[in-house]
Amino acid sequence: MDLKFTEDTLSEQPAIEQLKRLKYDYVHGDELDPELKDDCERFSRREVVLITRLKKKLAEINAHLTEESINKAVRRVTHIQAEGLMEANQKFH
Repeated sequence: MDLKFTEDTLSEQPAIEQLKRLKYDYVHGDELDPELKDDCERFSRREVVLITRLKKKLAEINAHLTEESINKAVRRVTHIQAEGLMEANQKFH
């Protein structure tokens, strides 16, 4: 048996399987790549947050929120004021 220990086998695939068990929807990255697919959820590979999905889930989970409140929450997630990635992660989490 030829086992390959790569980031994909040790980290990515187990994480995907765990999220599927938790009932998260899984969409392969190629389906979200605007350079590979014409009708895509995002306009650029640089878009990390799927805003349409985020807004939909925020409204579903928090039915009492107004559209303005949901938009404000999305802006807080997508526009973090930070000097670098580490600081942005600390502020977000």
